Amino acid sequence: MNTTNTEERDLERIVTEIVRDVVERSEELTVPVEMSARHVHLTAGDVEALFGKGAELTFKRSLSLPGFLAEERVSIVTAKGSFKNVAVLGPVRGHTQVELSATDAFSLGIRPPVNISGDYTGAEDVYLVGPRGMICAENSAIIAQAHIHMSPEEAVQMGFANRDIVKAELLGTRTLTMNNVMVRVDPGMHAMMHIDMDEANASGYEGVKKAVIRK
Repeated sequence: MNTTNTEERDLERIVTEIVRDVVERSEELTVPVEMSARHVHLTAGDVEALFGKGAELTFKRSLSLPGFLAEERVSIVTAKGSFKNVAVLGPVRGHTQVELSATDAFSLGIRPPVNISGDYTGAEDVYLVGPRGMICAENSAIIAQAHIHMSPEEAVQMGFANRDIVKAELLGTRTLTMNNVMVRVDPGMHAMMHIDMDEANASGYEGVKKAVIRK
């Protein structure tokens, strides 16, 4: 028997067990981060109101998570300000949603709540203008709460459940720790944290990066 080889295998086994033990006991998990600029989700009826009878959203490119960027663009208008050429994301939804940063909201003179996507409690009204019409998007404008998407399999692997609240340390040029980050578990998704423009700027965001998740 080659004693040297046996000792090397034993050492490799010990190192592997130590690494596995450290990983299993570690409370730090890392996920990629993506910045989400202001954008709009529309109902089918609002698509027609803004772009003409029978209009449908036109696929431009896929997003990193399920959904797509549409060719169509809209303007967001309030009594105190406006944004032109705002991205529209598809597919259509059951409720029109306008996602802004706090800086965007200040420019528009409104005070939308920080809500998770799909929660319209206290959401603000804004006008949306398209090439064929204008609508008052009632109860639509929110500042999206920072959140982390996961598939059910990833959630089990990482030890999370849907709507868990965690801390996230953004690893930018200016490390930023965020509280009250919600985990969203849905089939078809994969691990990805979404932050808005203000949060990205605060952390010195440069392209897609990572965050350490603390339970």
